[in-house]
Amino acid sequence: MGMMNSFYQIVILCFALLVTAFGCSSAPKRPEVAAAWFKQRKSIRLENSEGKIQPHLFYDPAPELERTAGRVNFLPTALSGDDRAYELDHLSGQRYFSHFWCGQVDAWKKRGSTSRRPTFTRGVVPRVFDQLHEPQQIIVFGSTKGYDLKKPVVYPVRIVGGLVEQVCKSGRCSGPNEWLARLVLVAVNENDRSYRDIENMRQLQDEIDWRDVQNQLENHEGHNLVLNQIYPAIRVGNLLEHREVLDYMKDRSVILTAQELVNLNRQCGILYLKLWKEVGTFTTSDSNLSVDDVRKRIALREDLRKRGKPSTFHQLLSSFFKEDGDALATCSRLVYPGNPSGNYQRFWFASWVTQYVRLHKEGWRFSCSDSVWLTENEGKEAMEFLKNGTGTCSDRAFDTAMETMPTYLQTNRSKSGDRWTFLEWDNNPYGTHSKLYSWVKVPERQMTCNDDTTDKVRARWLERPEGDTWPKRNQRKRKNGLESEYIF
Repeated sequence: MGMMNSFYQIVILCFALLVTAFGCSSAPKRPEVAAAWFKQRKSIRLENSEGKIQPHLFYDPAPELERTAGRVNFLPTALSGDDRAYELDHLSGQRYFSHFWCGQVDAWKKRGSTSRRPTFTRGVVPRVFDQLHEPQQIIVFGSTKGYDLKKPVVYPVRIVGGLVEQVCKSGRCSGPNEWLARLVLVAVNENDRSYRDIENMRQLQDEIDWRDVQNQLENHEGHNLVLNQIYPAIRVGNLLEHREVLDYMKDRSVILTAQELVNLNRQCGILYLKLWKEVGTFTTSDSNLSVDDVRKRIALREDLRKRGKPSTFHQLLSSFFKEDGDALATCSRLVYPGNPSGNYQRFWFASWVTQYVRLHKEGWRFSCSDSVWLTENEGKEAMEFLKNGTGTCSDRAFDTAMETMPTYLQTNRSKSGDRWTFLEWDNNPYGTHSKLYSWVKVPERQMTCNDDTTDKVRARWLERPEGDTWPKRNQRKRKNGLESEYIF
């Protein structure tokens, strides 16, 4: 009998250990996000190497925000205790490798260096844009058991508060107007019993070393570099409680509904098709034309000119910008430009044009008269020029703008505060191996750790697609004694 009691005691002890180790800190298995956004129309679609439509990790899952309990879904991008950081490209809806975390000196010179790895998980809330028009950021405390960065899965967490993060895009920001502010949500993983009963920021600060957390938030992402001197790029501002956070989001964030996403996909799909049909299909190639065809096209262009109709590529594109520039700027920022597995020429044409528009929306302008990209940000004036000033641009000017855009993205990093790359597949050794075919950007920051390997990874980044260039629209040639520059 004594042996039997001992056996049962051992069984009960083992069961208790299993519950402690797994039952109280493991998340239940979550279903994968089903592809829906890219299934709506064939002209806007992203497929993997097997031809399977990829889920859009920002638009397909719902945030499922419960205002009373404060629960919300989030997509993890960097795990607590891991040294790899990823970002989400909200155009392609795919995660990609961004950088390594490492111990950073305190740019504010108030604390010591940060730890190498973060003590919290970072992520984004699907379908929610913050005050900087970026996916809503969230930091989560608690166990990462069950979180998987390689799978299209979102996880429920409970919001306990938030913080105001202030960002200095580049250089040394001194005045308060130079800092950009956005809300960062603070949440806990309820599957971790150590955080299950935490309901507000005060209780969270009692559980963790908030001074260390603030140090990580203000330094882990790197610093701004000016003349070999580092300056703070991030500052943690006011802390907000749960109710304040929900009010802040309601007043200052954009939360897209399922119907709004359907409308966005449809409207931008129509606009991209219009851009291709009215502008993209016009070319100047006439290498296979006969003498009669050359003469006919000269007569056609002259007739269009006499009737006041656009008769060259630059006139068509500038006319499109004038009529639909604002709508195209919105679509360029929110909707993938096409289908790289479908109409290849249409996809690449839209990719180049939408990136050109995105830069103007951000205040960076190409001067047609000087044939250069300007290094000073013009704010809203750049978009005004795009809509009303590009009528003076020639075919050759647009060619120059597109051809020099990748170089400009590289040389303008210190001014813009952004590092751009065109990412076809995230296939580096630390990558997600996802297909993006998209221009993506990360903050251009200086890492101050001795063993940083991020620069080595990013040194291989290219600002232009590999092997796919802008097809020139200005091709003046002499054929059969006639100099021509045609459209068809």
